[in-house]
Amino acid sequence: TNSLRDYRTSGVPPKFGAERMDDIGRLATEFQDLVGTLEQKISQLKRQAYSDPLTALGNRRRVGEAASTEIARARRARAPLSVIAFDLDHFKRVNDDFGHDVGDIVLIAVAETAKRILRPYDLVARIGGEEFCALLPETDIRQAVQIADRLRLAIAALKIDELQGRQVTT
Repeated sequence: TNSLRDYRTSGVPPKFGAERMDDIGRLATEFQDLVGTLEQKISQLKRQAYSDPLTALGNRRRVGEAASTEIARARRARAPLSVIAFDLDHFKRVNDDFGHDVGDIVLIAVAETAKRILRPYDLVARIGGEEFCALLPETDIRQAVQIADRLRLAIAALKIDELQGRQVTT
């Protein structure tokens, strides 16, 4: 029962010994399997709750929680923290002229570009329709401007056939 109480309060999955081959041992094994399945489902739900289904980037909820953590960390370490917010110019026109499927292709291409340009420890999120945000730990304003410019240029260089020669700009 202590294992179950600990699981409920701390989230640490219990370990039950299944050495017994009687009904109690089989029950312990089944319960262990049930807890494992529950943990998998919880993990899946958390991924869904914190990510944008189209781009697989973090979402507004994810960036909000990460921002709180990163702000506290930056204060403790007296380290810089920067944020880049950007959106796509005239994105409504893309959807109107080419359809939402092409708009989705553009959003996915921008997300992939942002993931490629940003560092592994940066967090990029889609926070609205065509609005994005990136948290840049350990990054001062000079570095953030350089990163933002690299990102802007990489997005502008995207060649998306469905746009028939139109450029994506931020």
